[in-house]
Amino acid sequence: MPGMKPGDIKVQVEDDNVLVISGERKREEEKEGAKYVRMERRMGKFMRKFALQGNAH
Repeated sequence: MPGMKPGDIKVQVEDDNVLVISGERKREEEKEGAKYVRMERRMGKFMRKFALQGNAH
């Protein structure tokens, strides 16, 4: 995922064959001397769940 470190993302498979991807995107530090009109990257916690086929192992 863009802008994230591998340690900031958690990937799990629940007992009922559901893939869960979660994490927290933290605010990027502003670079000294840079001027921003708008920063469009979302911040905060996120979680998505995906149902897996019965034969996914």
